[in-house]
Amino acid sequence: MIDCSGLDIIVTAPFNQPCANVDLPSCSATSNAGTVIQVSQSPPSGSCFSIGVTTVTNTFRDSNGLQGSGSFTVTVNQVAPPGPMIDCSGLDVIATAPLNQPCANVNLPSCSATSSAGTVIQVSQSPPSGSCFSIGVTTVTNTFRDSNGLQGFGTFTVTVNPGDTIPPVVDCSEEDFSVSAPGGSSGVIVMTLPRCRATDNSGQANFLSQTPSPGSFFSVGANEVTVVYQDPSGNTGSDSFIVTVTPVDIESPIVDCSGEDVITTAPGGAPGVTVTNLPRCRATDNSGRADFVSQNPLPGSFFPIGDTMVTVVYRDPSGNTGVGFFTVTVVAVDIEPPVVDCSGEDVTVTAPGGAPGVTVTNLPRCRAIDNSGRADFISQNPPPGSFFPIGDTMVTVVYRDPSGNTGVGFFTVTVVPGKFIPPFIASVFNWKIIHYK
Repeated sequence: MIDCSGLDIIVTAPFNQPCANVDLPSCSATSNAGTVIQVSQSPPSGSCFSIGVTTVTNTFRDSNGLQGSGSFTVTVNQVAPPGPMIDCSGLDVIATAPLNQPCANVNLPSCSATSSAGTVIQVSQSPPSGSCFSIGVTTVTNTFRDSNGLQGFGTFTVTVNPGDTIPPVVDCSEEDFSVSAPGGSSGVIVMTLPRCRATDNSGQANFLSQTPSPGSFFSVGANEVTVVYQDPSGNTGSDSFIVTVTPVDIESPIVDCSGEDVITTAPGGAPGVTVTNLPRCRATDNSGRADFVSQNPLPGSFFPIGDTMVTVVYRDPSGNTGVGFFTVTVVAVDIEPPVVDCSGEDVTVTAPGGAPGVTVTNLPRCRAIDNSGRADFISQNPPPGSFFPIGDTMVTVVYRDPSGNTGVGFFTVTVVPGKFIPPFIASVFNWKIIHYK
């Protein structure tokens, strides 16, 4: 009995090939005679089966020499040639309809297309480029055809947002300012005016106008300036600031040189020193502006030993000047050494029993003061960690000030011998016990 049920095969031939190589299964066979062997399979497994349906005949023989056969089919399908590959990635379009309009005319991009057949042409784009796309999302279908006549499709979207009806927000806060009119005049021409700041939901707000405009005549008193901005949809927003024109200013700037006095040191033996950096002090004026004019003596001048007064001049927009003063004090080079104080710093230590001395790791550095306000520790001799013999050893401590002057101080390290305790020997019975302390 030959059983080939369920063994039918369906495969696909490679592109442009007339057949497909197929590995075949084996049918099952039984016989009341016992042993059954397969005699043949036609076509054999591994053959290249032609496109279409082929019957495979399987022949078996039992031990009595009797034969039986069974069959199954191999169906080979042909691969259709691939159509064009269309790529519309990244081509989605976002546009805004004109104000109060239901749609927006949009110029569309082109998708890219490739095909194994070679040449590819675009057949259509729907809706076409330049159409008026309605508010909302519209899918654009792009159709291409290759030289085999096969078509491919790709899509992208056009999103049209409603026309913007929100005006720009114009901010003129903190733009108010004051100017002074020339003496006896009724006002002043102002050439420069701030344009304020503007933001818009579209991300763009363009300056449109300013009334009065720069170069206009502003009368004494408060004058309102209106600033207008416009967004890409034609919406306009405005804000205003005040230009206050005050009569001619006769009040001088106030120059403050407090805390600006300079103290410096002349080189040794020199009659003075050149000072290159001098403070300009600070100045305020009722107009809100005070400009630095001069300083006498100037930075880079030679200042003799002693006190020299420096005059600083500021001027306001009305030509009023104010002066301030500070002092440059030049002191002679410092030749006074630091004063080193080692009082109360003497050290007493005990050497181990029988030792000639002891190593001392911690020694005081004493204290030092200097007329400059600064004294730096330089050395200590003998230094910490030295061996000190029994008796008195003097330690010298050296400090130096910023001018290189050195001062010394002294204290004593006294080493006293330690007490030597001999071993204590006691006799117990016939044993000798030695005690060491």
